[in-house]
This record gives sequence, C-alpha cells and structure tokens, in this order.
Amino acid sequence: MQAIIDNNGQCYEFVTPSACEHNNIVFDNVIYGCNTDVLVAMRDCASNTDLDGIDIKDVFIHVINPANHEILSSETITLTESTTWPGVFEGTFKLSPEPDIPGDKIVHSIHGMRLVATKVPDGISTPTQALAIIDCQPPIISNLRVSNITETSALITFQTNEPAYSFISAGKSCGDYKVFGESAPPDMFNHEILLEPLSPGTTYFFEIKVQDLTMLNTRLDNNNGECYTFTTLKGCSDGTIDFPQKSYACTDQAFIIVRDCGADESSTVVDTLIINIVSVTEPTGEDVILTETGENTGEFTAFIQLAEKSSVGDGVLTVKNGDTIVATYHDTDDGTGAAKDAKASAKIDCEGPQMLDLDIVQVTTDWALLQISTSEPAIVHIDCATTCGVSQFVVNSNEWKNIHTLLIPNLQPGTRYYFMVTMTDNLGNATYDDNNGNCYTFMTRSENQFNLWMMSDTREKPQRFIAKQD
Repeated sequence: MQAIIDNNGQCYEFVTPSACEHNNIVFDNVIYGCNTDVLVAMRDCASNTDLDGIDIKDVFIHVINPANHEILSSETITLTESTTWPGVFEGTFKLSPEPDIPGDKIVHSIHGMRLVATKVPDGISTPTQALAIIDCQPPIISNLRVSNITETSALITFQTNEPAYSFISAGKSCGDYKVFGESAPPDMFNHEILLEPLSPGTTYFFEIKVQDLTMLNTRLDNNNGECYTFTTLKGCSDGTIDFPQKSYACTDQAFIIVRDCGADESSTVVDTLIINIVSVTEPTGEDVILTETGENTGEFTAFIQLAEKSSVGDGVLTVKNGDTIVATYHDTDDGTGAAKDAKASAKIDCEGPQMLDLDIVQVTTDWALLQISTSEPAIVHIDCATTCGVSQFVVNSNEWKNIHTLLIPNLQPGTRYYFMVTMTDNLGNATYDDNNGNCYTFMTRSENQFNLWMMSDTREKPQRFIAKQD
C-alpha cells in the first residue's frame, strides 16, 4: 500500500520560473560584419502591460568607441511582443557602412567598434543591455610557407591575425584549379593544408581564401594575380631551384629552395650545396651555400641579402629597381647521367606606388568621400587634420588594389581639412604624397551650404562651387 502525504490537507506547492524571470536584451550573435541584418530580442515581463494584446517597446541601438565610450551612431528600434512568448519582444535592424543618416533605422557600422542595445527608459523596468562587436575587415594572412614537398603532395602553412576558415585552390596554371584543400578547427590562427594528390615534377599555382567567423569578411590572396607557386619533386635525381616569391624589394632577403634527392649524399647527415645568384647590376653574382632542411630530405634552402650598394664577393647581392635576379643550380646528374643547369628568376621592385588620380567625390557637413587610383596594387593611408602636415586622424584601405574608395568620417561642419597620402605596395615600398608640401584639401559644407568639388588635375588645387540653401 502507498502512503499519501498531503501537508495536513493543504498540499505542497511550487511555482515554475517565468520565461522572462531574468530581464535582459540579447543579439542573435556576438560579432557582426559591416553590412548585415541583426536580430535583437528583449525578455521583459514587466513590459507586458496588455495581457490580451500585443505590446511594442523601443530600444536604443548605439555604436560605441570602446576607447573613450563615445557614441558614434544611434538609432531607436521598435520591438514587437511575441505571440508565443508573452513578455518577449523581437525586432531587426540593418548594419551598413554607408554614411550615417539619423532616424533611418539603419545603424552606421564602423570596424572595431561595439554594438550596444539598451531599453528606452519607461519607468517600468531596466533589462540588462546587449553587447556585440563589429568586424568589417577580413583576416590578414602572414608567414606563408610551402614545405614537405614530395612527388605527390605539399604542405601549405600560414597564419591569420584572427580566427578564420581557410581554403586553398591549386592547379597547373593560375586560375585553373583542380586541387582543393581547407583547414579545420580547433586551431583557426595557424593553418596547415595538405594538398594531394599532385603530379610529380609539376609546377603548381595556388591562391588562398580566408573568411572570418562572421562569414561576411573574406580575403582572397592570389599574389596580386600572379598566384603563389611550388614545384613537386620529379624523383631523386632531377634538381630544381625556385624563388617562392616572384618579386623582392631592394633591401629584402631573397629565399632560395633547391630540391634534388641526388644531391643528398648521406641519409644520416645534413648536407649542403652551392648555387650562384646574379643580378643585372651585379652580373658576376654571389655564391650562396644552401643547407639541407633535415637528414635525407633532398631539400636545400638559404637566404641572400639584397642591397642597393655592396661589394662583389661579400655575400650581399647588389640590385636596383627593375633588375631581374637569376639563381642557377648546377645539377651534376639529372637522372640520365647528364649534367643540367636549373634556373629561377625574380623581379626587383624598389619603388613605391604612384598616384595616378585623386578625386574628392563628395563632401558633406561631417564626412568626405575620396577615390584614389594607384599605379600598382597598394594599401592607401590618409593622414587628415585641420592643419597641413599634421595627423589628427587616419583612414586606411584594407586591400591591395589599384582603385581605393575611402570615407573620412566624423568631421566638423564648415571646416577646411588638409590631408596627405601614403601608398605602400605588398613589398613594403612606400610613396608619400603631400601635394608638394601644400597638402590636398577640402572644406566641409556648413549647415546651410552645399560644397561641390571638381578636380580636373590631381596636382592642382580643386575648384570649389558653393550653392547656399535658403
């Protein structure tokens, strides 16, 4: 028989927790790209004032600079109560990098800033705020290496400055890809991708694509359209030589790889071999000792320092802008018993990009839009201030390309600004352009004034046309 305990006829009781017992506001993600839709939800039972109807509540959406807590953009978004969960309110808004227009329900996104949602005060309740990060820039790739090359495979390693998914496409010509690889968690900073199966004795071209965790910011690195390259081993006798890069600056260290299993004289000792490298400026060249990467690998590597001034025989190769450097490896046995010279070449680029055109596209009361064309793929850096020669704030492009569109935000109305331009190519060669010491200039319009700028010649001061608004 089962005994029943009923608390002396009063029974015991309990209460299930409310779906919104802990009032708070949340975003549907913790990190967003610069151009995306955002869902915001608020749990707030106290705001459920109409038990038979659907309530609406407003929240503030702010973009805040974490360094000084300055509000850079703000919109009020209306949330609607869920028909399924009373006291739970939901709504959406859009993030956009376009110039901020207050009241348009579109929040101006700025890379690295914080996205914050708070309830508009109503004297009823104060839910905890929501917080997210705005990420507008794709990951940056560094320390690219090709190693462990065999007749049928190669290992590609590189790093990114933030967690990223990575993909490699490879083929026998640049752009025609038949072999693919990708990296996977858990390590999303240090990427290792094994490409296989490959054909022996074949030069492969490859490009890298990385995508951050927002899945919205993507960088494609194909070595400025030339693709990166490596050559698989033909076997243990036919030697090859290669520069992993196809161009170097005048003060770089050029990396050289020789692959020849026939030059591996001992399977238990790290061997060495000698190659010769010449330039147009130093035609007799320098001899370089390459060291095997390990016992019995058949892969030999070394660096040679480049310089615009050096002496013959000092181990430093003299170069100048426009030179071609050529490395020669003398293979005493190519597998048929015959000797053969293997060669590799690279270009020398010592000059920074040149500005081909500068256009001040549009100027408003608080921002200016510029377009700059460069003679080669470059990163553009703008120093802007109210005084020529001073840097009060900085704007950068984030991709190597020839045409750059840059927005200078947070300006003051009716103010003249001066700016200088620095252009840097992927080898680190930089060109500084301050318009012959005069700086480039524009003036923001005042509240009752439209300023139209026209630049027919980037080296001359732009013409200014003013139309006043009644």
